[in-house]
Amino acid sequence: IEDYTKSIELNPNNSSVYIDRGLTKSGLGDYSGALEDHNKAVELSSNNASAYLSRGITKRGLGDFKSAIEDFDKAIELTPNLFQAHYNRGSAKSELGDYTGAIEDFNIAVELYPNDADAYYKRAFTKIALCDYRGAIEDSKMSIELNPNNSASYYNSGYSKAELGDYEGA
Repeated sequence: IEDYTKSIELNPNNSSVYIDRGLTKSGLGDYSGALEDHNKAVELSSNNASAYLSRGITKRGLGDFKSAIEDFDKAIELTPNLFQAHYNRGSAKSELGDYTGAIEDFNIAVELYPNDADAYYKRAFTKIALCDYRGAIEDSKMSIELNPNNSASYYNSGYSKAELGDYEGA
């Protein structure tokens, strides 16, 4: 934080430093401070997708899912193939119960970055909410293949198999 602050003192118009300091503040649990920095980054660079993405992640962390989605929308408008924006927008939509919208975003995230185990995990979790247990099993299988140490993916798979009556497989 100290070095970022000194950098801002020397060059207060560098939006990237505000983004990075905000991310660091989030990592320390200072979400309100992070939000201030991300707001400043957006103010300085309103065409920077990373500024909106970072602010959206912070808002999501604060539980402000609707506002986070607006920032993810803007990040995607500026950079349509931004994996993190689709992934985080899907997560925020899922938190609001918009499971169909979340699946659409996770589908795009998986297309953009097919080696991300967490995207498959999140999509599986969301498919369970929609009672698409076969789809959840397939996504859990991919998540496990990419990250065999993710216990939550095994849980999703087991839960889905049990819902389909495959108790031995569960």
